[in-house]
Amino acid sequence: MQPLSPRKRRIYLYSLILLFFVLFPIIILFAAGYRFKGEIGFVKTGGIYLAVPYSGALVSMNGEEIGESGLLKKSFYIGDLSPGAYILQVTREGDYPWHRTLIVESQLVTDADILLVSEDPDVVELSFDPKAATTTRHISKAAYDEYLLAFDEPAPTTTPETPRGILSLEQGNVFLRWTDIDNSPSSFYCTQPSKCVTEIPIETSKQNTIAVGFFGGGIVYATQEAGIFVTEGDVRPTEVFAPLYPVRGATFRIISGHLIVKDGKKLYEIQRL
Repeated sequence: MQPLSPRKRRIYLYSLILLFFVLFPIIILFAAGYRFKGEIGFVKTGGIYLAVPYSGALVSMNGEEIGESGLLKKSFYIGDLSPGAYILQVTREGDYPWHRTLIVESQLVTDADILLVSEDPDVVELSFDPKAATTTRHISKAAYDEYLLAFDEPAPTTTPETPRGILSLEQGNVFLRWTDIDNSPSSFYCTQPSKCVTEIPIETSKQNTIAVGFFGGGIVYATQEAGIFVTEGDVRPTEVFAPLYPVRGATFRIISGHLIVKDGKKLYEIQRL
């Protein structure tokens, strides 16, 4: 094999130097979070992270399917997104669809926790009578009496502090408040990553809310006029809202992790959302 001539060596050297000066700025931009977006040119990108604690849920963005959740896939990260608004949708057979408009900002990740609520909630009547219908759930009389006793006390006006904040029941209205002044609010308080509030109205209509609490990843509340509902508590459009037991006069208590409904003289349990 003949060695390269001095002229060819110079050509290769100059070509490599030129290639370095062309590619180096691109590599730096890429490392800094920039991506080339067609006619827009180089822009700083962001991402979206979705926590999907369900199997068999289809995830879509702007009408394009991203993937399906499963036993080993409970989250989705969508990166290299230009700043702007994106419509996310999560659907599963038998559940109300979840959809949210999320704002992506440069070099930031926008996240959301998915809440899916059944279109046919699992509501079962409770009884301690062994002769009761087989469609009821039989519990001990002691447990039944414990549930009844909980309804003799007024519903709490606030919930204990949680990572999501505190629920406050004030004159028939419900608010979710961020109280951790040492840390920035969680993403569901933020219309976009850089713009957050510390209070989210949950139920502020003319109806009179009589009970509220966290349950199953959602916020459950009861109004005197319309019964029991679940919502999500997210300032970004559009949060989940669904009926659980829409019967006038019904109320609930959350007792040892159980969602217990009182309708007249009967007790029910909503076993899952």
